[in-house]
Amino acid sequence: MKTTRRFAAMAFVLLTAGPGIADTNPTGSVDPALPRYQPGPADLSRVLHSIGSDAMETLVKRWAEIGRLAHPGLTLTYEIEQAWNSLAGVAEGRAQLAPMGRLPTKAEYLDFVQRTGYVPLSIVVAHSTLSRRDWPHPHAIFVHRDNPLTRLTLTQADAIFSKTRRRGYPSDIKTWGQLGLSGEWADKPIALYGVRGPRNSGPANYFRERALASGELKDDITTVPSEDLLVPRIEADRYGIGFTGLPFETAGVKHLAIAEREGAPYSDGSVAELRAGTYPLGRVIYVHVDRAPGIPLDPAVKELLRIALSREGQEAAVAEGYLPLTAAEAAQQLARLDGTLGSAAAERAPLPLLATIPLPNVTGRFDHSAVDLEGQ
Repeated sequence: MKTTRRFAAMAFVLLTAGPGIADTNPTGSVDPALPRYQPGPADLSRVLHSIGSDAMETLVKRWAEIGRLAHPGLTLTYEIEQAWNSLAGVAEGRAQLAPMGRLPTKAEYLDFVQRTGYVPLSIVVAHSTLSRRDWPHPHAIFVHRDNPLTRLTLTQADAIFSKTRRRGYPSDIKTWGQLGLSGEWADKPIALYGVRGPRNSGPANYFRERALASGELKDDITTVPSEDLLVPRIEADRYGIGFTGLPFETAGVKHLAIAEREGAPYSDGSVAELRAGTYPLGRVIYVHVDRAPGIPLDPAVKELLRIALSREGQEAAVAEGYLPLTAAEAAQQLARLDGTLGSAAAERAPLPLLATIPLPNVTGRFDHSAVDLEGQ
């Protein structure tokens, strides 16, 4: 009992000391139902190598330090690399962890499969952030502050921005009147703005892949090369609409409430909705690891992920500005570490985050368009 109390006290000091933005971020406290970290009994004296996003470096190091309190011989190295190199490092055996702000692309999945013969295990470790524009964050659709439109479905967004209309809307949406606006707005053309970056750029491609079902943007969209340049274009165009990160909102624009489709509930992207996983353009962050079918996960890797999904691990996520998982979401991910989610019916449990997690034999949307894992 004394050891447990000592560990909890040391973990509290770790989480509240040093650099962080807990005092200014809007994440709030973690789910009180989250279990505290209970160190595993095994001696885990080894070095874990991680290759991943700079946005997750400090968070992963916080988790490793919590682990070191219980397992003094457990240490971590962290190499910052572009996302497309992170997963390759795991496949090649240069690293055991690939922290990323998205799921792998189809090309990255296929490269991993070619090297190993199976897909990686992708564990959701937190929701994205509202505190840092340069870290993985929710996305939004913005209009000018004078625009009377307040909400939009992703099916409509697809018909506005995409020339492929993969979500099935019957025709292009070209005027504000087609969205129900009247008066001076009825016959005004919709001016399109967007972010267009490299094909393997997560922030630039997220909207295209999530909202447009990996469809193609229309040719007449005025694009900017980075997210921060989008909102000023909407501020200057009364009839404009565009997509970029939710944290870029200013007083000159407003973001629209979003529903997946007609008849589905609308979400405004509030902190509560982001934490609940109900905002359609919300995002989560991942740690991707190597687990061969039928072979238990590396004990040290599993221990670090258990820490990440514990109350202390989610408190660390909050301290770094990320939105924490609920106890139910964390429990689901813990079950995946052991491959014990159970029946297909259990895997289809009505957890909002389920649709963003690439579970075998589960059909649903992905946080970042990747590869169909059904049946694998």
